[in-house]
Amino acid sequence: MKKILWIISILLISININAKSLEKEKRACDGGDASGCLELGNMYLNGNSVKQNSFKAVELYKKACNGENATGCFSLGVMYEYEIGVKKDLGKAVKFYKKACNGENATGCYNLGIMYNNGNSVKQNSFKATIFFKKACNGGHAKGCYNMGLMYANGIGVKKDLFKSVELYKKACDGEDASGCSNLGLMYANGKGIQKDTVKAIELFKKACVAEYAIGCSNLKLMYAKDRKVKKDSSKALELYKKACDNGDSSACFEIGAMYDKGKVVKQDYFKAFKFYKKACNSEDRRGCYNIGNMYNNGEGVKKDSLKSVELYKKACDLGDNKGCYTLGYIYINGKVVKKDTAKAVELFKKTCDGGEVAGCYNLGFMYANGNEIKQDSFKAIKFYKKACDSGNIIGCYNIGVIYDEGNIVKQDSLKAIKFYKKACDSGYDNGCSNLGVIYNNGEGVKKDSIKAIEFFKKACDSGNANGCFNVGFKYSNGEGIKQNSTKAVEFFKKACDSGDANGCFNVGVMYANGKGVKRSFSNASKLFKQACDGGDAMGCYILAKMYAKGEGVKKNLKKAKEFYGRACDGRNADGCKNYAILNKQK
Repeated sequence: MKKILWIISILLISININAKSLEKEKRACDGGDASGCLELGNMYLNGNSVKQNSFKAVELYKKACNGENATGCFSLGVMYEYEIGVKKDLGKAVKFYKKACNGENATGCYNLGIMYNNGNSVKQNSFKATIFFKKACNGGHAKGCYNMGLMYANGIGVKKDLFKSVELYKKACDGEDASGCSNLGLMYANGKGIQKDTVKAIELFKKACVAEYAIGCSNLKLMYAKDRKVKKDSSKALELYKKACDNGDSSACFEIGAMYDKGKVVKQDYFKAFKFYKKACNSEDRRGCYNIGNMYNNGEGVKKDSLKSVELYKKACDLGDNKGCYTLGYIYINGKVVKKDTAKAVELFKKTCDGGEVAGCYNLGFMYANGNEIKQDSFKAIKFYKKACDSGNIIGCYNIGVIYDEGNIVKQDSLKAIKFYKKACDSGYDNGCSNLGVIYNNGEGVKKDSIKAIEFFKKACDSGNANGCFNVGFKYSNGEGIKQNSTKAVEFFKKACDSGDANGCFNVGVMYANGKGVKRSFSNASKLFKQACDGGDAMGCYILAKMYAKGEGVKKNLKKAKEFYGRACDGRNADGCKNYAILNKQK
C-alpha cells in the first residue's frame, strides 16, 4: 500500500473578532478556561485582532492542552510536526496527538494513524495505525474510515476483509470523503466484498467526480467506455441473473440468493433466498450448500432442522468449502446435534487447516496441547499452533510462547518463549508483551533486566493490558528499574483499574488514602476500594468496611461495614471474618 499522505491544517475561526472579544478570551484563559486559551491561540496564529505570533500561539495551545482541551493538544501536535512557532519535534507531535486522541479528538487519532503507518518518528506499526484510524473513524473522521477501508482491503495491520472494507468505504463516502466514494464504486464495479452492481458503481464515481476527485472521474469514464448501455435500474441486474440461473449458471443462482438474503437491490426475503441457494447447491455450488446449511441451522426461510444443516455442511465440505468443513468439525466436537466424534472433528480441522483456514490449525493446536479427548501431543500442538501463527494468527504465536514458558508438555525454554511472545507482541497482542515483561522482570532463563521489563509492560499497557499497566505502576511506586515517581504510579494503577484490574483499583485507593502522588482524598479512596471489592479484591472490601465503620470518606454506616466485612471474609480475609463476627453480635 502506498504511504497515506495528509496535509494537516488547523481549523481556525474565520469570523471577525473585535478587541472586546479579545479581552474576553484573555480573561477566560487567565482564569483557567482552557477553551479561552485555545481561541486566543487561534487568534495569534491567524493574526485576528492581534499581531500574528506563532510563538505566542504555541504558548497558548500548551496552556489549553494542560487544561485537558483535546483540540489544544492537537493544535500543539501540528505546531511541532510542521515547525510552526517551535523547533520541529516529531516525538512531541506524537505525544500531543496521543493526548488529543485520548481526549476524543478524532483528527489527533487520525494523525497518529498516519505517523504509525508511515513510520514518522515512531517505529512503523501497521497494527497500531489501524487502532488509531479506527478510533478516528468512530469519532466521525471520514478519512480515518477511508484509510481503515484501505487497510482491510489490502490486509495491512489487520486480516484482509473485503466486506469490512466496503463497510468502511461507505462510512467514508457518507462523510463526504470523495476517495471513499470512488473506492466503494470500485468494489461495486468488481463485485469485491459486495454484490456487483454497475449502476451503483457509476453513481458513486459520479459523486466522487463532482467532488473534484480526479480518480473518480477517470473511473467513471472507464465505466461508460466499457458499457455505454448500462441503465440506472438495479432490477435489470436481477433480471439478467435470473436468466443466467435458468440457463444453468449456479453462481448466478447463488448471487440472487445473496441479494434476497441480504436485502440488497431487492427486499429481503429469506424464502426466496433459500430457493435460489438451493438451486445453486443442486448445481454443485459449494457456497449455496453452505448458506442453506446456515438457513436450516437458524430457521431462516425454512423450518429449523439441525440434522439437515449437518447434511448441507457436509456437502459444502465435500465440494471444497473450508467454512463447511470447519463448521462440521465444530459440530462433531460439540456433540449436541450429532454424536460427539473427536476423531472426525480432528480430521475435518486438518482438512480446513490444509485448505488455508487458520482457525482449523489453531483448533488442532489447542486440542493437542490440552489433550481434549485426544492424546496430548506437544509436537503436534506446536506444529499446528505454528502453522496458525505463520498465517497471522497471533494467539497461535502467543500459545507457543506459553507452552515453552510453562514447560508442562515440553522442556522449558525461555528463549523460545521469548521468540514467540515477541512475535505476538510485535503483532499487537498485549498478553505477549506482558509475558515478555514478566520473563525479563523475574530473570527466567535470561538475565534479569528491569528496563526491558518496563519497556514491554508499557507496550502491553498501551494496548489496554491491565496487568501491564499495573506492573508499570508497581515499578514507579517502588522505584524498580526506574526513578521512583508516585504520580506516575497513580497514573498507571488508574489505567489498570480502568481496564478492570481490581489490584490496580486497590492501589490507587491506597495512594488517595495516603496522599501519595495525588491529593489526599478519603472520598476518592472509598470509591476505588469499592471498585476493587466489586472486582474480587478481598482487601479492598476489608478497607472499605473499616471506612464505613469509622466514617472516613463515607457516612458512618455499621450495616454497610458489616456487609463489606462479610464480603472480605468470603474472599478469605481473616480480619474481615473476625470483624464481621463482632458486628454480627451487635444489635
